[in-house]
This record gives sequence, structure tokens and C-alpha cells, in this order.
Amino acid sequence: MLDFTGPLHVLVWSGLTGMVISGAVLGPDLALAATRVKLGLVLLVALNGVHAHALHRSLAEQAGGRVERRLLVRAAMSAVVSQVGWWGAVGIGFLNSQS
Repeated sequence: MLDFTGPLHVLVWSGLTGMVISGAVLGPDLALAATRVKLGLVLLVALNGVHAHALHRSLAEQAGGRVERRLLVRAAMSAVVSQVGWWGAVGIGFLNSQS
């Protein structure tokens, strides 16, 4: 798992950078509550990325042995936060573009 997820960090950070740049170029209307929620989700994804990087290092330290349950729970929670953040931000961006 660690061999697979390690190289994904560059792809994820590139996607996040693209989302931030495209969002800034499109001139978001900060008066809309949905836009503020989207900005919060993007921040959440970024902070979760920092957490996931640290988590990856912690998991790598236990490679080959039994992984602590708390690390597995943190990994699962990080994955859920990531999915909610990405899909929420993309969905709000799509809905905002339709109006």
C-alpha cells in the first residue's frame, strides 16, 4: 500500500494546486455561502494532505510489522475527509458554474 500511495502525493498536490488556481482565475463570488463552503473544503483538503503526508511516514516506520490500529483508523478517516473535500468542492464548483 505504501509503495502505491507514495507517488500519489505529487499528483494530489498538483490537483489541489490546479483547483486553487482555476478557482482564483474564475473570480469566485465570496458573497455566496456555497463559495465560502467550497473554500473551506479546499482548505480542509490541503490540511488533510499535510496530515496524510505525516501519516504516510508513520505507516512507513511500521512497514513489515503489525500496524497499530490507531494509525489504520487515522488512515481511514483521512481517506473519508479527502473524498468528502474533493467531491464537495468539485460539486459546488459545478453547481456554481451552472448559474
